Amino acid sequence: MAPQGQGTAAAKAAHGLPRPARTAHPFCLNLRTCGRLAERFIWEIRERGKPKRYSAHTYATFDEARVAGKAALAALIVEWRRADVPDRHPVGRA
Repeated sequence: MAPQGQGTAAAKAAHGLPRPARTAHPFCLNLRTCGRLAERFIWEIRERGKPKRYSAHTYATFDEARVAGKAALAALIVEWRRADVPDRHPVGRA
């Protein structure tokens, strides 16, 4: 067991770290059965309630659709975070 007080010191030190401007992404992953093929599954990603991306094909199981949807969501979050990072070297500055 850690000595008493170390947890508090670590928590206080963490407060001195810079925090990103945005921490929560605006996306939602939805999984459902395909309308035409009831035994197949699809995923869709929505941004603030509006459709953003869809699965390119159907999946045989819910878990297959979930794994593929989570991978697409992770890639979209990376793109979203990169778009949020300001240019570190604007034109004219080294």
